[in-house]
Amino acid sequence: MTQTDAEVQGRSEQGDTGAVSIALSIVSTSLLLREGLVAMLPSRLTLSTVASYAAMTPPASTLPNPPRHVVLIDSSGGRQAATTWIKYWRSFTPPPNVIVLELINDVDVILACVEAGASGYTLRGASV
Repeated sequence: MTQTDAEVQGRSEQGDTGAVSIALSIVSTSLLLREGLVAMLPSRLTLSTVASYAAMTPPASTLPNPPRHVVLIDSSGGRQAATTWIKYWRSFTPPPNVIVLELINDVDVILACVEAGASGYTLRGASV
């Protein structure tokens, strides 16, 4: 089954090992990055939900199933888009942890994202 943008695929709360799984969403304008992470991460982690979003701005209405644990945001869409998405995700109760994926070590973008509420950042080329 191929996953399309903004499609949420639910999985059980517990994986085969009985470990608690992680609910994850991915925000990136790069189709290659989104599909690559969607394909790779479930094989390395126990994920309960994977959703990917290509839009530069959050949806006008609230999502029916917001993520409970982690959101990965690709900052290559620009500082404004990244901080807008971060503020959107942080508005949920409880808010998920937001991790920014940065292509280069741009201190201005990283600081803006942390000030907007990001939990941390990692370089896109870093190993999972």
